[in-house]
Amino acid sequence: MSDWEDDLDDLAYDRAIADRDWYRLQDTHGVIGYKEGVAEGKEKLLQEGFDLGYSEGAKIGMEIGKLRGIANILLTLMNDETFNIDSKQEYTEELLKMDESLRNYTVNDFTNESNSSTANSETIKTIKFRLDELLIIFTSKNS
Repeated sequence: MSDWEDDLDDLAYDRAIADRDWYRLQDTHGVIGYKEGVAEGKEKLLQEGFDLGYSEGAKIGMEIGKLRGIANILLTLMNDETFNIDSKQEYTEELLKMDESLRNYTVNDFTNESNSSTANSETIKTIKFRLDELLIIFTSKNS
């Protein structure tokens, strides 16, 4: 073989090694990039999910807390001996049941994963409506 043929063989060999290294680098960096993209995507979705859940949970918690506060104010009024209203005992029992019902709810009871989330939301609306009615009844009786 001549020097020229040896140089061609060396050049072909070097090119084959360079191509193989190039493809290995591309493959390695592609895998690393993919893994980093997946990790970043998971982190972003996790944060967005947390933010949404926190916001929704806070709204639900505030609404239930507000209703429990109203129920307890009315219960305090029922225990006041100077407050006179017919059916005081029945109103007291009703308010105690409402407060108990509200106390047992958790945010999970209102999520889409909960089969009864719609029923729970309706129950809360019913309690809110009834508390509004009782507020009107009680304020009109002692005006």
